[in-house]
Amino acid sequence: MRRAVLLGATLAVTAGPAIAQEVSVLVGGVQARYADSVSGTAGLLSLRLSGSSPNVAGVIDAGFSKFVSGEWVTQASSYGTAVLGLGRAVSLGMGAGGDVNYTEGGLWSSEASAGPLVAIASGTLFATLGASVGNVRSIADSSFSITTVTARLRQDFPGGFALSGGVVGIAADTLKYAEVTLEVAHSGARTRLSAFGGLRTGDLSDDPWGQAQIEFYVTPRTTIEAAAGRYPTDLAGFTDGLFATVGVRLGISRPTRRLDRARPPVMVELLESGRVRITLSFPGTAQRLEIAGDWNGWVPLPLERRGRDSWSVELALPPGIHRYSLVVDGATWTVPEGVPTQPDDFGGQVALLVVR
Repeated sequence: MRRAVLLGATLAVTAGPAIAQEVSVLVGGVQARYADSVSGTAGLLSLRLSGSSPNVAGVIDAGFSKFVSGEWVTQASSYGTAVLGLGRAVSLGMGAGGDVNYTEGGLWSSEASAGPLVAIASGTLFATLGASVGNVRSIADSSFSITTVTARLRQDFPGGFALSGGVVGIAADTLKYAEVTLEVAHSGARTRLSAFGGLRTGDLSDDPWGQAQIEFYVTPRTTIEAAAGRYPTDLAGFTDGLFATVGVRLGISRPTRRLDRARPPVMVELLESGRVRITLSFPGTAQRLEIAGDWNGWVPLPLERRGRDSWSVELALPPGIHRYSLVVDGATWTVPEGVPTQPDDFGGQVALLVVR
């Protein structure tokens, strides 16, 4: 129920070669009010397509909800980015996204927007700036243009914690408002917890809103997802409301979180004096492989080849969850196949390394 702000995401998902592509379905239930005319308990079925490469990332979500009272609702949303890295510290690119909502009886709305963005990294601090223009079709059968400016900061901390804050300014014909948002997240080996919310000023100003979400990775292809909270009034004419969802997401493509007990893609061996030996499998024709992470400000360090596809390095790392990427032949930033990942705000993914 977190309403999105359609276009280039389809290309983003299908572009390649992709580092990670996932197709999954979510089966569950939702308790919510929708469009002030449909409310109550509904069964939920959702399909997600997502993919990323070092420079392109995108996701498409499409869902169908059938309320016990008989009404049904369909929703689709997507977002994609394409970036050009100017070194690890700065990336420039374009983002595009949107959504479509349709309820039984012909009530529908849509939104689409696109614009440039810049992402800057300094150690474990990440900043993104962006602007976009687009169009909204409201449930009142009116259409108008919108302009959006966003600024966001994220600080990563040891142990898998992250704190994000942002400011969004929106101008839409006669409506103008600004919104401040805050998110706290924790990523573990099998879980991801997040709580986020916002406060508005100007037109469409509202009481503070907030949402919380938990994901529990049961197997590489099975995730339990639950979320609850309050969503604010939006430009399409939907009023604020409360919601709660719970479901099971099933991967129907080759998962990015692969469980290969015979040969794990990354192994961590504890040594003396707080050092660890990282050994990873990286098939391909790389002549030189380096690792860069949040432990040293993303400065690449060389790995030593141990076999045709095996590489290793010794590092001084404290217990916790660390973010890292690999650098192939001094040029391409990527992640090992089959390891846990999360978005890096540059249109790609970074890998997660667990040191116990």
